[in-house]
Amino acid sequence: MNIYKTLDGKDVPIKAISPTKIMRSEIGITKMFRAKGEPIDPPTYEVETVGGGKETHILDETAVMIPGDEEKTAERQALWDAHTDACQRMKQQQYDTTRKIVLDSIDLPLPADESWIRKQEELFIEIPEDLYERWIHWLETEILLPQDIIEIVSDILTLSTKGIIPEEDVEAATELFRRSVYTQARGSEEQENTVEADAEKKRALDAQPDNVGDVSGESVGDDA
Repeated sequence: MNIYKTLDGKDVPIKAISPTKIMRSEIGITKMFRAKGEPIDPPTYEVETVGGGKETHILDETAVMIPGDEEKTAERQALWDAHTDACQRMKQQQYDTTRKIVLDSIDLPLPADESWIRKQEELFIEIPEDLYERWIHWLETEILLPQDIIEIVSDILTLSTKGIIPEEDVEAATELFRRSVYTQARGSEEQENTVEADAEKKRALDAQPDNVGDVSGESVGDDA
């Protein structure tokens, strides 16, 4: 039995998983996005050659701007934005699915004692109805810290791919999880900051007198 010790000292039994499952899951998600018509493949554009013909090029961010042609620049920007957005959503879904596959290798059952549910509900935390989603929720809120998830992913991938996949590939996969966990945390923080900033602006506006005029010093409605 392989044991991972969490940052706060809990022993978590882990077992190997099939790397093929992760690979086929990523392929399946890619196929699903493509079947839905999501622009995950780089867009293309045409340019005229000296002889009057046309060449097709793959669009990247360096070719988005066309000096002196705002309309075509806007068209290319829209294509590029749609492509990058689709790729980010696909990668996020692949990450979320891979995370579940990896967490499935944790040999730790949902506790029969549901006191943790009552404690979380007192904090207005929503508890998933689905038992599997509840188990994931329990792992991520009661057992594992974000850093634990990164480290346990590394341990499980190392355990599962020893002698099959180079160590640098395992390190790259672990780094992907590290960035994803960091991005999610940063995104939540930025969202909270934005909400607080908007609330602060509203409070400032509400505190202003109703007769505040133009800050330029000119009277509003003065035609002189």
